[in-house]
Amino acid sequence: MLENLQKKFIQVLEYGTLKSLSFDRIAHKKIISNIKKMLFSTDELNNNCSKEISILARRSLAQFLGYQYWNPSVINILIRHAICFFVLPFYIVMNLFKGKIKKRSSLPVYEELEAILISDTSGNLHKDLFQNLFPKNSIVTAEKEHQLTFKDLDFILKIIWSCKKIILYPELIFRVTRRIAQYSVIINNFRCKIIINMSSEGSPWSSILTGYCRKNKTKHGQIMHGIRLYSSQMAFSEFDIYYIWGQYHLEQLKKMYVAANEFVICGNPMHQMFYKEISGSNIKNNKHSLLICFDYPIMLLDNMLLTICEIMRQLDSKWEIRFRPHPLYVEKSIIFLQQIENGVSKNIVIDYPQKVSLLDSIKNSDIILGCYTNALSDAWIAGKKCIYIDNSRVPLQEFHYSKNIKIYRKGDDIREFLQTPQIQDYNEWNLKNRFSYNFNLKCVLNAGEKVG
Repeated sequence: MLENLQKKFIQVLEYGTLKSLSFDRIAHKKIISNIKKMLFSTDELNNNCSKEISILARRSLAQFLGYQYWNPSVINILIRHAICFFVLPFYIVMNLFKGKIKKRSSLPVYEELEAILISDTSGNLHKDLFQNLFPKNSIVTAEKEHQLTFKDLDFILKIIWSCKKIILYPELIFRVTRRIAQYSVIINNFRCKIIINMSSEGSPWSSILTGYCRKNKTKHGQIMHGIRLYSSQMAFSEFDIYYIWGQYHLEQLKKMYVAANEFVICGNPMHQMFYKEISGSNIKNNKHSLLICFDYPIMLLDNMLLTICEIMRQLDSKWEIRFRPHPLYVEKSIIFLQQIENGVSKNIVIDYPQKVSLLDSIKNSDIILGCYTNALSDAWIAGKKCIYIDNSRVPLQEFHYSKNIKIYRKGDDIREFLQTPQIQDYNEWNLKNRFSYNFNLKCVLNAGEKVG
């Protein structure tokens, strides 16, 4: 019963988070600057790792404030803090009690592991990324057990003591405590060199968890798994090791004061596989295929429906139109698709993620149309031409300026872009490698150009 109540409580906390996100670069830059002045001295954020627990605590608080700035409702913020304030003591007591009476978890006990990835074990993408870096003596776990020890409680109290401002933010303390309870089970059941939590750079508690892992003689790592925009939500985090796709992302992270003992540029195994499978294997027939890929919330912004319909009307009868919904928002995406069909009077084929792999969707397409979606960059890396719908919410990234990507603005004519062949030169090769280092990618040079 308590576990069911806890799940409902977490759902309440996460309600509305999607709606509150915005991507105004100027506003984010101002917020990051204000938070930096408020919480850190001049030389405390020089992209070096923090030895002091107080700096890690302030990094987590800074990232939490970066999220809170974008919550439009003061009442919502106060309610969340109030709920967490009253729930936190019960949560701590319950998990301390579980830690006392429970024997060691039923998880298998290993002599020593190289690495552990905390992720949904059904997700092949996460496993592929992780196992490419740690091919031996590593496991993926969706650890859902939570328990606390008195040593964990002591660490939490030291965090609060080192940064007393945190006590004003009960929601942050609750979320930190909840994650420590998860990490505590893993650390007490496994001996591992590094714990990796996919996408935790966007979690305000990530820096404190880095301190918790160090205290327990374990490293805390992060593997990049999606495009990271310059934003206050992604700023200030710290890890021991951060595995990133390419040099471009390293430059972005450092602008946001993200720190790590070691940044490792390793590319993305999925990009490498897509390039190998798709590049040079375009299907030749009389039919051309355009694939629409969108993350559901972005569909609702900036008159996206009207813009997509405007693009569709420029396609003649030789073009087949296909639509790939986001795996997490299939039902909502289908409603959006029906509105597109009504707007252009065309039948659109659906590539359901459960039935058609992203690789096959991209492989069977000539052009990929999208906005804020990893599928667009995946297709571009693999050698496909893309159309990116420009909008006021999501800032343009360096790769959007590729000659093989059309940045579409209202009223543009796409017909010339559809007919032009792919551009393959040193500039394109360099742009792709800055975005995602790819050892399969061969540099195709124009006459007179040299590498290095």
